[in-house]
Formats: sequence, structure tokens, C-alpha cells
Amino acid sequence: MADELPDADTLRILILTDTHVGFNEKDKVRGKDSLETLEEALQIGKNGRADLILHGGDLFHENKPSRGCLFRTMNLLKQYTMGSGEVAFEVVSDPACFGTGQVNYKDPNLNVECPFFMIHGNHDDPGGESNLCAANILEVGGLCNYFGRHEDLEDIVIRPILLVKGKTRVAIYGLGNIRDERLHRAFQAKKVRFETPVDTEKWFHVMILHQNRHKGNKGAVPSKACIHEEMLPSFLDLVIWGHEHDCQVKPQESLRGEFYVMQPGSSVATSLSPQEAGLKHVALIDVKEGVFRCNPVPLWTVRPLVMRDIVLSETGLLKTDTQAIWNALSGEVDSMIAQGEEEIQRRKKELEARGKFGPKKLEVPELPLVRLRVEHSGFDTISGATFGNQFVGRVANPDEVLLFHRRAGGGAAGSRKVQGLGDILEIEENTMPGDDGVKIQDIIYKYIEGEQNLQVLPEPDLNDAVQSFVHRSEPCAIERFVKQAVESTNQAVLKESRAVGEEEIRVQIQDRAETLRQQRLAAAAAQGSLSGPPTERADSLAKRELDLLEEPRAPAASMAEAIPPTAFQPEEAEAPRRGRGARGGRGSRGGRGRGSKRSQDDFDLAPTPAKQPRIARGDARVAASQASPQASQAPPAPPCAPTTAQASTATVPPAAATPFLPRRAGAVADAAESFLGASQHLSQAQLQPPPKRQWALKKGF
Repeated sequence: MADELPDADTLRILILTDTHVGFNEKDKVRGKDSLETLEEALQIGKNGRADLILHGGDLFHENKPSRGCLFRTMNLLKQYTMGSGEVAFEVVSDPACFGTGQVNYKDPNLNVECPFFMIHGNHDDPGGESNLCAANILEVGGLCNYFGRHEDLEDIVIRPILLVKGKTRVAIYGLGNIRDERLHRAFQAKKVRFETPVDTEKWFHVMILHQNRHKGNKGAVPSKACIHEEMLPSFLDLVIWGHEHDCQVKPQESLRGEFYVMQPGSSVATSLSPQEAGLKHVALIDVKEGVFRCNPVPLWTVRPLVMRDIVLSETGLLKTDTQAIWNALSGEVDSMIAQGEEEIQRRKKELEARGKFGPKKLEVPELPLVRLRVEHSGFDTISGATFGNQFVGRVANPDEVLLFHRRAGGGAAGSRKVQGLGDILEIEENTMPGDDGVKIQDIIYKYIEGEQNLQVLPEPDLNDAVQSFVHRSEPCAIERFVKQAVESTNQAVLKESRAVGEEEIRVQIQDRAETLRQQRLAAAAAQGSLSGPPTERADSLAKRELDLLEEPRAPAASMAEAIPPTAFQPEEAEAPRRGRGARGGRGSRGGRGRGSKRSQDDFDLAPTPAKQPRIARGDARVAASQASPQASQAPPAPPCAPTTAQASTATVPPAAATPFLPRRAGAVADAAESFLGASQHLSQAQLQPPPKRQWALKKGF
């Protein structure tokens, strides 16, 4: 499909997400990986004659990217989005959704050939006093069109970008990252509204979002810390899911059976986990009137990741034979390196066969990523840095080759204990997947849970301020929060009380703080909030993995034949469990069970109107596809009506292109892969029953 030129009625979109430009940029070996892969993706779009590029968030890895990272990214966008060519589609919606008030290709000072549209993710989201992000800098420079930003979280209105090319009409709904628990509550409270064109049936509806995706019982994500597919409105045809790094680029039918979900995944491995080990892809999708098809394109410049697991107790080695354990692990890593080198050679051949598309010849990294996960129950551990020194120059991550963990359910090994800030923070290993570790807000909640309640500063806002200070590098975040909290408290006390004595004022402040705290707790209990007291968060956060056994990378040095005397570390004795009736550590009270299929009734969302067949429209579209394509003038901008939403290794072969996938009513067809599509006619903030229709399968343009 990439070699075919899109006709006058076909809108071709390059889909990519989670590029994480600037990840590990100070590493001499891996520092340029994210930029190389971003350039490859942009070359694919240029060679594939994409009409536009759609990015699903986390363009940058850091909230405040370095000057070098920002400079190189802007240079790449300038090379591959600017040019003398004409834009083949028209944006007919209100451009007020963009920060500059217009689409960049309509700027008379710019000559944009392939517009770049993007939403923000959780890594590059807006913040600070100006509430801006790196995407705003790119947009004001004319390099991108930034949309999907929602500042009023009490009334989230998602307005589409309406694109027209010939007879094809596409509505793109963008939702930048919002804290998952808060967005979950907003959907439950019906505070998320979608505005749709009045003639909804004539549009192909695409939604792109950047949130945690509910994965069922195996997802290791609390059911309220993610977004369920059942929450999304039924009139959508395709949902592009960002934030999830696992590459599932081939569109899959949603659990509701009313739209398709495509998860492109990340373009760089930001964690050494099985989800990152597969072959990475971007996608070129073609939309023609009411049908679309997807062509996954592999990314050959991604550094291969080889992962294996080994259980020391099953190897037959003696616990006291440290030399034999060292040799066994070294031999396993040698085998993994050989596998990674073979994959590198394969990718080099594939990249050469593709040819040179841009001003720069792309190259495959020379060193693979290797991760050996060792289940060491009953055995001593090895220093990761000491063990990895023997592989310097052979792998890209010598200090992260080994990951030790204990057997799941092995007593205290599966729990995490967090004490007050005045004591030592004691954290134990965890066997559940996850790379977040203990978070700052959990420590704060634990510390102020007892009698140390804050009198003036509200706990949720304190957490947000600390998060901004640490993760977004906002040096004034805590100072600004304290100043606002003190001012609001002073105003409230002066307005509500006539107390004049110092003690009376102190009592008044304490009473007000306790009243506000009880109101927050009551609201959290009513809505099932995860941002209230840490009783529920303690259960769920204990399931995240934390690797405490790895040490900072040591300088490369020649390895002696004998094992260094300090390489092995004795296994710590497991702490005894607390007695019956005690509160226990985080996660000790068990889970509530999740992952079963849920309906809209479970989320308190409005029911979806029943669909009815519409044969006449399907026949008309079949006739239109058989006729010769003709360019047509873009119609005037249709009005929008606001409505309320209803709510492993890297040797994996490249994904194959999908056939044309239509929207239609009824059950899934037995003949070929097809998509269930649904549409609502939403007008004047009321749901109306849709007219009858049937989408017929198209075999080609």
C-alpha cells in the first residue's frame, strides 16, 4: 500500500505514538536511538505519500526536553513536514482548538507539505505557571498542530477536527493525557461530552487518546486507574490508543463490538520488559469514504531487545557453588548476545532492501539490549554492575543485564512496606510487572494518614505540587502551592469567623481543615476515588515491580577469571508476617477482582441506541467505490452539536496489511476480518435513534 499513491478520495494517515525523544540521551551508546527511529518513521510517511501525520502523545520523554533534544526534533520535523507540495485535504472545522488559532499549513509564511498533528502524553503534558508544554513551542514555530488539550476537567468537551478530501470525511477526536483516576471519575459522572457533526453518518470517526488501557485480570492496573473501552461512545469507528508500549498495531474489534482499537505501541524501549521486546511498527491507514485499511510498517532501526527467564532452583546448581552459578549465568547471557547479533544482521538487510528515503542513511544499532530475569529464591544475588562489566562493548546495557526476583507469593517478597518519613523507607521486592516503583504520593499519604493530618495544606494538591516539582522540573511548584493554600485559608477564616485571639484562629483553621478533609473523603467514597485515603491505592500499588538489586553502572574494566569476592550478596531473611487482625503491609488484604467484561450500566453511562440495517446506503457506497475516483470541492464547514458521551525476542515477523475494513451492523462476518461500526445522530444535546443502514464490504479502491 505504501507504494501506491492515494487517489483523490483516499486520505492516508501515518500513525505513530510514544516516540520518547530524548530517552537516555546522555548514554553514549543509546543516546541517539529515539531520534534515529523518529527519523525512520518520518521517512516512512514521506515515502508512503502520507497526507498527514498523527502522533498519539509522548513525543518527548522529558517534560522539559534539553536544548539539544528540542533542536534535533524541530530540525527533523522541518525536513519531513515542510516542502513545495500541496496539502491534499482541507480542515473545515473551527481552528480555535489549535493554540495559534489556525492550522499551520494555512499560515502564509509557511509552506507545509505534510501537516503534523499531535496530542500530549503523560511525559510531555502542560504544566507550570504558564501551563505550557514542548508541543506549544513546536506549534508556535509552525511545525505541528497541537490539539486534545482540556483545561476544565469538570466539563471535558471533545471537539473533533474535521478533514475532507474529495468524497471522504474524517472526524478526529483528540484527548491528551489526564490523570487516569480523574478521567475515570469524569466518565462515571458524565462530565465528558463529545461534539459531533450534525450529519454524523457521513463522517468516519477516529479517536486518539493517551491513557492506561484496561487489560483485565492480567493488566496489573487498578480498574479505576485506567479507561475501559465500554466508556467510549459507540459512534466511533476507530480508536487509536497511545501510552501503551506493547505493539498491537493490527486493528482489533473492541469488547463492545462497535468500533476497532489500534495500539501502535512505542518506537523505543524505555523499559526492559517483555512488552518492549517485540518488533516495533508504525502504521499507514487509508480512509476512503466509510471504509479503511491498515498497513503496519516495521521499524528496523529500533535496537533489538532479547529477554529470557531462568530459575536457579531448577538448574541443579548448589547454592554454595558460586563459581558454577556465575558461569551458568554468563553462558546464558552469551547465548542471548549471539541471538541479538543475528537479529541485528537481519534488520540491516531489511533496511538496505527498503532503500534510502531521506537525506540521511539510517543505520541499525550495533549492540543489542539484553535482560536475563533470574528467579533466585534460596540463592544469593550477584551485583549487577560487577557481573555486567564482562559484557562491556558487547551489549548496550551492561549494568542492567541481570534482574533478580523472588518466587511469586514468597512471603514478604510480594509486599511493600512504607513507613513514616521520619523513619527509614523500607521497600521490598515485588514480582508483579510495572516500572513505576514506590511513588512520592504514596509516601505522603502514608505519612499523613494517622495523627499527622495537615491543617492548612490539602493533601491532593500537595501531591500534585510535589509531582510537578520532581517529574516536571518546576522549581516554584511547591512554593506556589503553599502560597495559594495560605491565602485561601486566610480569606476563608476572615470571611467565616470573627475570632480575634491566636488560639481561636488556630482552632478555626483546624476545624476548617477537618471539614474539608471529611468532604473529600465522603466524595471519594461516593465516587470510588483512588485519590482519597490510601486504603485502595495500597492494595493496587503493591503489585508494581521494583528492582532494588541493581546498582549504578560501574566504569568498564577488565574482568579477572575468578569471581570478585564482593560479587555475591547474601539473601536477606524474609520478614515475618504480622499477626491476625493487624492491618498488614500494602497489598496484604487482597484484591477485589477485575478484568471481567463490563457494560455501560456498570459505569452509569447512558445506553447506546439500537442499530438497524441501512441497505440503501451500503449499495450506494459500493457503486461509488466501483466508479472512477474524481476530485471534488471541499464542502463548507458543517455545524457541530454538543452531546453527552456514552460512556520473546525481537524476531517477530512484521505484521501484514489488513484488507478494507467497513462499518456495518450485526454480528461479525465469517468470511473475512471486518469491523463493527456504529453511529449516532447526535443533535441538540439529545440522543436520537439512528436511521437504518448497512455497510457493505469493499474489496479495493
